[in-house]
Amino acid sequence: MWQPQGGRTRTRILGYLAGARRPLTGYAVAKELGLGVSKVYPELRRLAAARVITGRLSMSGRRLYSLDDADLRRFLVRRVRVLRAQDWFAPEQVAARRRAAEIVKKLPPLPAGSPAPAVRRAPP
Repeated sequence: MWQPQGGRTRTRILGYLAGARRPLTGYAVAKELGLGVSKVYPELRRLAAARVITGRLSMSGRRLYSLDDADLRRFLVRRVRVLRAQDWFAPEQVAARRRAAEIVKKLPPLPAGSPAPAVRRAPP
């Protein structure tokens, strides 16, 4: 999987902002991703200074961050998947993963030495 320079924190922040439907505060990003604000805010400031994301002041004086570049957003949505913990553990998501695991268990094993089959992904 592609990972931008700067590591996991940056990747998670960018991936999460790419899927966000509205601008978010740094605190909201940190809380949703389970990261410390001391890691998130410096990274948000670096990304905003590099004009990768946009930081705007709200009417209440809070800084809201968003990913406005449509091309970068599409790229990240296709290449980086970031889920909030509450989404990962949601009952319907757990049930879907269990169903998928049961399907995989029923597949016949590949012959020894054969290459893995190519995986086709559905377009987003």
